[in-house]
Amino acid sequence: MAKKQIIFRLTAFSAAAGKYNPDAPLDGNEDNFYVDDDLNDDILGRFQTDEDIIMSDCGCLMVVADGMGGMNAGEIASALAIETVKDYFAPGKITPTMAESPVERRKYLELVIKEADRRIKTDAKSNSLHEGMGSTIILAWIVGDKMTLSWCGDSRAYRYNPLNGLEPLSRDHSYVQELVNKGALSYEDTFEHPQGNIVTRSLGDPNNAAKPETRQFEVYNEDIILLCSDGLSGVLRDRKTRDHNGSYYPGENIEDIIAAHTASMTECRDALLEAAEKADWYDNVTVLLCQIESGAGKVPKRQLVLHDNQSDHGNAKGIKSQRTKMYVGIGCLLVLMAVLCGVFYYMGAKDGEGRERAMVVENGQSGSNAEANVVEGEAIKEQPVAHNRNKKEEKTQPKKEADKKTDKKEEKLSASEQANTVLTPTWKSNLLKRLNNCSQQALKSIVVSVRKTIEDSGDAENDQKKCKKEVTKVEDRALCLKKLSAYNGMLTKEGEKKFKDVLGQIQDSKVYDPENWNKTIDNLKNYLKSDGGDQNQEELTPQPLPGRSDGGQRTAAHINEI
Repeated sequence: MAKKQIIFRLTAFSAAAGKYNPDAPLDGNEDNFYVDDDLNDDILGRFQTDEDIIMSDCGCLMVVADGMGGMNAGEIASALAIETVKDYFAPGKITPTMAESPVERRKYLELVIKEADRRIKTDAKSNSLHEGMGSTIILAWIVGDKMTLSWCGDSRAYRYNPLNGLEPLSRDHSYVQELVNKGALSYEDTFEHPQGNIVTRSLGDPNNAAKPETRQFEVYNEDIILLCSDGLSGVLRDRKTRDHNGSYYPGENIEDIIAAHTASMTECRDALLEAAEKADWYDNVTVLLCQIESGAGKVPKRQLVLHDNQSDHGNAKGIKSQRTKMYVGIGCLLVLMAVLCGVFYYMGAKDGEGRERAMVVENGQSGSNAEANVVEGEAIKEQPVAHNRNKKEEKTQPKKEADKKTDKKEEKLSASEQANTVLTPTWKSNLLKRLNNCSQQALKSIVVSVRKTIEDSGDAENDQKKCKKEVTKVEDRALCLKKLSAYNGMLTKEGEKKFKDVLGQIQDSKVYDPENWNKTIDNLKNYLKSDGGDQNQEELTPQPLPGRSDGGQRTAAHINEI
């Protein structure tokens, strides 16, 4: 079968951005990049900007390396990484047979990353001025309609397609990304996080060998592949995103910019750089773009997106899907209750009784058998049958002052709260409401477990006591988390370890020791970072990189992972 003939376009650019310094090497730009549009020819690192190119059997390569650390040595580290790439992808090193195999591509890219790590560490040991330097790296090797992506650090890869919009293809190796993965932090909060510059994997980390991550993708017609340093992704959000008040964050976003500039990769590149500058860029910005024009096939409707890094990063479509399922479930419950209410009505329920209480069936027993199976009528507003009955009552009975207050309470209840209240006895509803106030992402799994305990419990007094006790435990955990969050990003290395230990205990449903947790948290004040009085403080608090107010990137060598 004849191979697909892929036609694509490329462009690339790197700017010193907010770190510009005319006296520094590379004008203060610690980013480096490499692009080769034909790994089968005899020319090293050539690419034609925004020109139609027919892909060869060996494919094309794009690389971004973001240097960090040392005294003006960040650019040295990223340059060493790029030199390693050039050595391994020099003319004659890549064969069509190697390029065609996804397994060989993965092995080769990971070999390149590990060799770059070795070279950076060797240089740092032989030159004291380069001590502490490091670099991130991300490589995209496209062959035909397949792409192999390998990376170490927080430089990113995205794919844009008009049908599916923007999707992240890589997941940051960073401290805040790990918080997002655990559910302890939202994508929106990563932008202002005080430890947003900490990477957990990098080239040159003296305490850890480079550990690359690799993924394989198919590419499609109209795909635009973006590789960038965190100088871009750190100031521009992936897409239109709402804040905690429901309002859109100001400024442009990556998805809308690419969508508006699909006709020219050069214009798209320039628009991204201009938007980053308007967003008060503070770091070097590198942008590499590859557009697949034809020969790759039509893109399918996206089913699943690697979006738990924010993006993940936040997963907008995943959240939308979950919300849709939740609303459908609530709707079904409301319809079921409407049918039940109708049955009770036609069985002879007294007219007007629905305003005082609603009878429910739970665990196979009639709700009229016990007071525990009665809920207040204030939660019945959205029940179709009961709502119609209430209209009749309004014609014959004047509304009391107490009823007016009840209506106001109804308006404040969300659909999910109303559904929970309708389907459960009063004591369960109250506990579920208390639980909702403790449902921080950090306690998500525990909250889900306790919620199920409440919903599955019986009506005996022992069951009620057990559920109340479990909710109290969750509330105690929430209070401890609130106290603990005050120390986030303010502790020495030893303090971070204690922070990590107590956080893990609070999130562990099998552990419950609030008295000890509070003592540990209160003791953290003894591990606060300071400018003096600690002979190890220099090691614990890295000095800011030149030109970066937030201290530049830091590696896991400077702080333990949480």
